[in-house]
Amino acid sequence: MRRLLALGVTVQQFARNGVVRGETYRGDAPLGAASDTSVRATKRVQIDTVPTLIDAPSGSYYVPLAQPLAHLAIAALEPDTASSYTRAASSRPRGAGAAARAARRAAAAARP
Repeated sequence: MRRLLALGVTVQQFARNGVVRGETYRGDAPLGAASDTSVRATKRVQIDTVPTLIDAPSGSYYVPLAQPLAHLAIAALEPDTASSYTRAASSRPRGAGAAARAARRAAAAARP
C-alpha cells in the first residue's frame, strides 16, 4: 500500500466490516515458486480468476480503478504481470493478495 501511495495511486480503506463481490486467484503454482531468482529466470504459471464473495474487514485497503493511474495499480497488483508487487513471496506482506482482489472488486463494481 505504501508503494502505491508513493507512486500517486489512490488507495482507500473500508470504514467498517462488509462483504463485497470480487474475484480470487487460482493458479497451478504458488506465487514466488520459482527457485532461480535471477533476472533471466522466468517461471510461467497459469492464473485464473474465480468469482466469489470476499470478507472485507474494517481497515482493509482497496484501489479504485476509476483513476488516472489505474493501469499502474493493475500491473502492480496482478500476480501474473512482470511488474507485480506480489511476485516475490518472501518480500510480500501477509495479505497482499487482498489488495489485488480489492482492485478486481472495484473494477467489477464500476462495470455497467
